[in-house]
Amino acid sequence: MGWIKLGLLNLCVLVFLLGLLLLLTPLLYTSAGAIAVLKRTATGAQPEALPDLASLPNYANLPWAKTLFEESARPQQTYYDYIVWRRDDFAGQTVTVENGLRRTIQADARVEGPEVWFFGGSTMWGTGTDDTNTIPSVFAQSNGLPSVNLGETAYISRQSLAMLTNAYIQRPDTG
Repeated sequence: MGWIKLGLLNLCVLVFLLGLLLLLTPLLYTSAGAIAVLKRTATGAQPEALPDLASLPNYANLPWAKTLFEESARPQQTYYDYIVWRRDDFAGQTVTVENGLRRTIQADARVEGPEVWFFGGSTMWGTGTDDTNTIPSVFAQSNGLPSVNLGETAYISRQSLAMLTNAYIQRPDTG
């Protein structure tokens, strides 16, 4: 009978330690954030401002950089099943979103061929660049093939696969 009590005691200690481990981390994280807010409030200090991305060296000679980052902060998103979000329509000087898709600048002289679809996350969508310099736009301009940018900021492969499936469903002539 003694070994049953010892086993139950060990099990209780194990459950307690696991529970403590699982609860302690978020409590400490939340407490640290609350303490930081209280210190800022007491001292009147302001939280650190985000850096001015347009002033980074890689944007030094690009006149559209400041406008780009101002416009990038504006677009809103709408929830969709499976893909989770798409950007709402937006018409800016450097960023244009139509029907949830980033505008792709096509070549003046188009080549006869299939429409090329681009999927992916922030890099494919073109975070940090204007419509003319996204990967789909550069591809379309250099090859002359019609291209569509189906990427979206922070997408993972599962969302891109859902976008591909939706595109096939909405455009049955492809295939």
